[in-house]
Amino acid sequence: MALRFVENSVEPENPPPAPAATLSTHELNALWEHGSIVFERNEYEEALAIFRRILRKASKSRFYAPVWANVGIAHAHLGEYYTACQAFERATKLDPGNAIYWYLLSLAKFSLKEYRDAKRYTDACLACFPRDMKRIDNISLGLNFVLEKDEVLWNLKHIILHVNWKMHGSAIPYQASLNRLPAGRLFEPPLLA
Repeated sequence: MALRFVENSVEPENPPPAPAATLSTHELNALWEHGSIVFERNEYEEALAIFRRILRKASKSRFYAPVWANVGIAHAHLGEYYTACQAFERATKLDPGNAIYWYLLSLAKFSLKEYRDAKRYTDACLACFPRDMKRIDNISLGLNFVLEKDEVLWNLKHIILHVNWKMHGSAIPYQASLNRLPAGRLFEPPLLA
């Protein structure tokens, strides 16, 4: 890199590139919609690239948690549960009071056979339910999905069985499948003002 002298200091001749331009609301919606469409066509790698672009260029941090959840969902569909966990963990750090992110993280941990972590995250999911509330509607997050407390409790029961079987060295007599997010569901952009 060539250098030039400016008032007794040394500066690079070519200054570093300016930060990448942020997305306008219209561009964000269009990109997010495109990511959802390619996801629905089972093109998860392309969907991941689109959602990562949104993460790099979105100027409003309120979009980060649902986009990280989408990244995790796409990785889970690819069978990349470890990477899915990392994305769901980011979503939970950005929005720790949101039950669905903890729910997704517990499902990914269960898929990795990390049953103690799956139990811990299921407990965190349940802690997000307000007292006496049996369901959480996620439509405000752009996810047309209702998280039922009974489904989370059903998952918890099976996770605890797996924890106990593993702790006692017993063979797991059956492979339980947990209640999951309905296939093909992603977070859509929240209503933008």
